[in-house]
Amino acid sequence: MDQISIALKEFGFGTQIYAREDAYGLEIENIISIYVESGIPIIAAIENDLVGHAILLVGHENDDLVDLKKAPRRDIDYDGILRKYVDYGDLQKRFIVNDDNLTPYTSTTLGDPAEHYLNKDDGFLGCTITSIVVPLHKKIYLEALEAKQLTLEILSDRDFGYEFKQEFVMRFFLTSSRSFKFHIACMEGFSKDLKDKIIGCKMPKFIWCGEFYSEGNFKKNVANALIIIDATEADDVWIDSLLFAGYPDRCYAKFEKGLVNLPSKFKGYSKFISNLH
Repeated sequence: MDQISIALKEFGFGTQIYAREDAYGLEIENIISIYVESGIPIIAAIENDLVGHAILLVGHENDDLVDLKKAPRRDIDYDGILRKYVDYGDLQKRFIVNDDNLTPYTSTTLGDPAEHYLNKDDGFLGCTITSIVVPLHKKIYLEALEAKQLTLEILSDRDFGYEFKQEFVMRFFLTSSRSFKFHIACMEGFSKDLKDKIIGCKMPKFIWCGEFYSEGNFKKNVANALIIIDATEADDVWIDSLLFAGYPDRCYAKFEKGLVNLPSKFKGYSKFISNLH
């Protein structure tokens, strides 16, 4: 994987390596889901005691096939009050894989990436994903888990956050501000005033976005809240990274003078899917 990373750097990428044996453990699957949701192909190493191989993860099955009831729950702390939520990256989905030993665009699970190797003599049975390489733009300094943690800190903040009374779903992804603003501009049913504010908000080339849904609205692809942070900011203080926060009762946006409380409520926002086209 180090050699793959070096090769990608020769092409101008700022690569990120995640290894299960490091601090990531079971979060590897969640990290893969975040980056695939961002439209970024992931190179994954699969290994067992006999073989080592690399595959390319390029997509996943439609959300309509995902069962929220089977998803594990995580906790978010609102000043000592714990609320349950579903991390979209934890949902059990089938992922689309390009493996040079198999037919292109095969679907598989992250728990058993070699399930299509039916011949025991091949030696692939029991392979697991041990590490991944993510090809990122060299200006992206904030990686997935750090960015998601900052976003959750914003959501749970007493002044700039929002407390969901019931379970919610968090969908997290990386995109370009240009693509995201185009999505906002084309969205029907979204407040024109808020649309103008977001489009007029100065943003870096790349942003991390957290979409928050009630369970009912998740199936409708209509988000209840949205948080946008700077993907090119290396500082781990969330107040420096926050660009926009929209909630059912209020919104904030960063302009030249800092964060501004907007006289608008966040509603009518449709799920961003441009990364997956």
